[in-house]
Amino acid sequence: VAANYMKATKLVQSGNRVLGVMAEDSLSGNQCMIRSKVVVNTTGPWSETLLGAEKGAKLTDKLHFSRDVALVVKREIGEKYALAVQGKTKDPDAVFSRGNRHILVVPWRRYALIGVWHKVHQGRPEEILVSEEEVQGFLDEVNSAYAFEDPLRLSDVSLVNAGLTLFGENPPDTNNLRFGKRSLIIDHKARHGLDGLVTVVGIRYTMARGDGQRGIDLVLKKLGKESKASTKATTRVAGGNFESFGEFKRQVTEQRPHNLPPDVLENLLRNHGSDYREVLKHVDESPDLADRIGESTVIKAEVTHAVHNEMAQKLGDIVFRRTEMGTGEYPGEQAMLTCANMMAAQLGWDRHRTERELEQVRAAFPKFSIPVVGANS
Repeated sequence: VAANYMKATKLVQSGNRVLGVMAEDSLSGNQCMIRSKVVVNTTGPWSETLLGAEKGAKLTDKLHFSRDVALVVKREIGEKYALAVQGKTKDPDAVFSRGNRHILVVPWRRYALIGVWHKVHQGRPEEILVSEEEVQGFLDEVNSAYAFEDPLRLSDVSLVNAGLTLFGENPPDTNNLRFGKRSLIIDHKARHGLDGLVTVVGIRYTMARGDGQRGIDLVLKKLGKESKASTKATTRVAGGNFESFGEFKRQVTEQRPHNLPPDVLENLLRNHGSDYREVLKHVDESPDLADRIGESTVIKAEVTHAVHNEMAQKLGDIVFRRTEMGTGEYPGEQAMLTCANMMAAQLGWDRHRTERELEQVRAAFPKFSIPVVGANS
């Protein structure tokens, strides 16, 4: 059972066995104990924090993380091609090196995504900071590597995405960083004599399915159960019940459900795939939910669907993580108010809670237009 905002605060341990975790509801502050035969610690950069408080549960080697940054810029560079421009750093461990690492400029919706820049992260995982000076330096690097007809400027940057990835050991002032080469999967009974605990720290998103499979295989082994062949390599993702997105989009567009405008319908299909019908069930019940929110391509039904079906609890869940409202740039005050008022009505927020939610999301869009959407968003 997935539970948003339920934070594992510490392991529950008896002798050399982990029995579960203490958990805290981050929204209400309520606490409870969750018991289990095996605990799988998949808290990524927070793995050491969760393990460090318990005797015998510490990781053998200290984890090192890179703060990776990618920019969203208000530029359209076409739909079919991405650019790869040479940056200023190299991978010193590369067996076959093509020279400096490449920075990618990738078309995405009405924007371009540019990155990735790496830096040794110091401090707590939630303390991801990207300064205006750093962003300007990133733009200077891209502009020097590729002669845009109109050079990229700070005012073009509408969002900064930042996160942490596991990689090799690097001194804080290292320029040419050593990347991690493999994910970390630890059976703490074999490593530390502590039963009932497994830690999995993935190296990158593209390895996640394989890491998950290896982690579950290890859990089944610890439980004395037979490991069945994973079907995840051939299982369609949620909303992926079609062979070709282009053909799927063409067929649905011909039907024009609820007479949705083409841009709104495309947004709905891109984000929900074949599950778009689940969103439109709300429109069947309340036709006004087909209205778009502000000038965005998001419709009101997506907010209702996120609250009722996707466990959205905060305004930021809607703006950044369930819809595209704020994934490119600030969606506008009217869109924000509409979304916040809808959530307030459905979740029972009072005026003070509603305003607090609005302020928290507005704070992610500083005046110089470089919000950081990262581990603490």
